[in-house]
Amino acid sequence: MFYHFIRRVSIICLCSFLYSCASNKDVLYLQNMKSFEDNQVPFNELKFQKSDILSIIVATPDQQSAVPFNLSAITTLEERNRGAVPSAVQSYLIDNNGAINFPVLGKVKAAEKTNTQLTTELEGLLSRYIKNPIVTIRLTNFKVSVLGEVNNPGYFTIQNDRVNVFQALSMAGDMTIYGKRKEVTLLREDSNGKKSYHAIDFTDKDLLNSPYYYMQQNDVLIVPPNKAQVQSSAFNRNSSVYISIVGVIITVISLFAR
Repeated sequence: MFYHFIRRVSIICLCSFLYSCASNKDVLYLQNMKSFEDNQVPFNELKFQKSDILSIIVATPDQQSAVPFNLSAITTLEERNRGAVPSAVQSYLIDNNGAINFPVLGKVKAAEKTNTQLTTELEGLLSRYIKNPIVTIRLTNFKVSVLGEVNNPGYFTIQNDRVNVFQALSMAGDMTIYGKRKEVTLLREDSNGKKSYHAIDFTDKDLLNSPYYYMQQNDVLIVPPNKAQVQSSAFNRNSSVYISIVGVIITVISLFAR
C-alpha cells in the first residue's frame, strides 16, 4: 500500500511539474472570426523621417537628359582601372533638418512627407529641366524589431513600406507557446522623437481594423512571457535533473517494496 501511495504521489508531482493548463482562448489568433465585419480601415502611407535613407531614381523618355539628376555609385580607383561600371544608385540621407541634398535642385524637404507627396514634388521641380520626368522613390532602411517570446527575435529590414503585425511576427518565427498573445506591446517613435506605447491583443479579431495593424518605420513589437514561463524560468535549466531524481526515487522505492 505504501509503495502504491508513494508511486501515485510521485507521478502526480511529475505531471504537475511537466504540464500546465492552457486554454484555446490564450493561444489562438483572431478568435470568433464568424462575427467579423471588415471596416476597411485605410492604409496610412508612411511619412519619411529624419535619418531615413531613400533610393531615388529619375527616368525620362530621353534617359541621357536624366543623368545629371541620378547619383551613380562611386567606384574605387582599383575598380575604375578595371573599367568597372557603377551598377547602383547612391541613396539620399534625410538630414537633421529633414532635407535631402538633390543634384541640381539642392536642398529638398523630405521629412514628414509621404512617398506620393515627395514623388509629386520632385517631378514638378524636375519638369523645369527635363520633359516628362518619372521619379521612383524607395525607403531602403525600413526596419522593424520583434522581441520577447518569439522563435527568432531581432530586427528585420522590409523591402516595401507595407507590413502588418502578423507579417512581422512571421519574420520572427512566430510567438512561442509561452508568449502572451493578449498583451503584446507596440513601441512607436515619431519623427520628433516622441515615443508611444500601444497594447495589442492578437486573439481579438478587431485587430484587423486597428490603427496599429500596419507597422511603421522603426516600430518594435514586444511579446511578454506568460505566467507558466515566468514561473518556470527559475528552474528550467535544472528540469532534466529534477526529472532524473524523481525517476531514481521511484526506482528505489519499487526495489525496496518488492
